[in-house]
Amino acid sequence: MTPNPDAGPAGGPPSEEFTALDWVRLLVAGGSIAALVAFPVGEVEKMFRDFGVYDSLPLLTRIVLWPWCQFVLALPAAISLEVGLWVRHRPALRRRWMLVAVVLGVLGLAVCVAATFRVVIPAACPPSVGAA
Repeated sequence: MTPNPDAGPAGGPPSEEFTALDWVRLLVAGGSIAALVAFPVGEVEKMFRDFGVYDSLPLLTRIVLWPWCQFVLALPAAISLEVGLWVRHRPALRRRWMLVAVVLGVLGLAVCVAATFRVVIPAACPPSVGAA
């Protein structure tokens, strides 16, 4: 039989205090949400327009460059984090909601970074001369 991870000292009622792992989840989720909201969409879009390649960008990159995209991606993570912080009396449920916030925040940030740099890296690193 597996011990209850939410049990308090000596198998008593669950502790409502944050554990170290709860703080890590909070920092990672909050950091990814903050990074999403602070993602430099305007500067990246201006760069693509200055190079004259904005109209030829892939659809995913143009969607990410939409001014509200980072907020749309950050909203589910922020809501999950808020629900996780609100559910204090049930630590297992709190941990699940906070883990969902971490996953959604990191995935949203990965989509933004991948869609933006998927176009930049091949342009910056042309194939080697004489490559077969």
